[in-house]
Amino acid sequence: MASELCKTISVARLEKHKNLFLNYRNLHHFPLELLKDEGLQYLERLYMKRNSLTTLPENLAQKLPNLVELYLHSNNIVVVPEAIGSLVKLQCLDLSDNALEIVCPEIGRLRALRHLRLANNQLQFLPPDLPTFLLLTSSKRELKSGRCVLMMIFFLISKVWYWGTWLAQSVKHPTLDISSGHDLMVCEIEPHIEPC
Repeated sequence: MASELCKTISVARLEKHKNLFLNYRNLHHFPLELLKDEGLQYLERLYMKRNSLTTLPENLAQKLPNLVELYLHSNNIVVVPEAIGSLVKLQCLDLSDNALEIVCPEIGRLRALRHLRLANNQLQFLPPDLPTFLLLTSSKRELKSGRCVLMMIFFLISKVWYWGTWLAQSVKHPTLDISSGHDLMVCEIEPHIEPC
C-alpha cells in the first residue's frame, strides 16, 4: 500500500497533476511524499476523504500553495493548524465528519473561501473572524436542538456590522455548513438589495 501511495504521488509530481485522489487509503498520517522538496506546486484539488488522519502538517500551505479545494471529510482530525490561513487561493474546505471541537481563527484569513463544511463535528463555537459572507443554515431537526440556534446567534451578533459590506460586495454563492444530520439544507443565495 505504501509503495502504491508513493508511486501515485510521484506520478502526480512528475506529470504536474492538478487533482490528486487519496480517498479510502486508510492513511493515519498526512503523506510525507506530498511535502517533499517543493511539494506539489501545481496541485489545485486534494481529495483525502475517508481516511484516519488526525492532524494536518504545519507546512501544508508552503508545500501545496495553489490548493483551491481541500476535501478532508470523514477522518479523525482534531485540530486544524494555524497555517491553514496561508492557503490564500483556497475556495472550498470540507472538514465535515471529523472530531473538531474548535475552528482555528486563522480560517478567517481565507478571503477566497466560498464553501466551508463543518458538519458532524463537536464544535462548541465559531471564531469571530470567519469570512462575513458565509451563511449559517441547517436542518429543522438541528434548529430544534437549540445548539445551532445559539451558534447562529453568536455568529450573527459578532458579524452584524459587516452585513452592509457583504451586500455591497455581491459575493456569489458562499456557504457554511455546521449542521449534523442527513436532512441538511444548504442555502446559497446572491445578495439582493430592495430599492427604497
